[in-house]
Amino acid sequence: MSEIMYFVVGILAIVLIGKILMFPLKLIWKLVVNGVIGCVALIIINWLSPYTGIFIEITPLRAVVAGLLGLPGIIILSILS
Repeated sequence: MSEIMYFVVGILAIVLIGKILMFPLKLIWKLVVNGVIGCVALIIINWLSPYTGIFIEITPLRAVVAGLLGLPGIIILSILS
């Protein structure tokens, strides 16, 4: 009977450790997705700039804003430019 208890406690420990490690991975994944969306949006806006008149110069600060905030950051940068 004690062997079953050890097995259950071991499984619960693995699940708990997995959940603890998955939280930072979800945050990192969200930042990566926002960064890719922001980068693509900056490229598309600059590609369409002859037609729209909106040009956002890509600088490190603007890339960080677009990467961290995603589409809301792009909208903010478009309004400010």
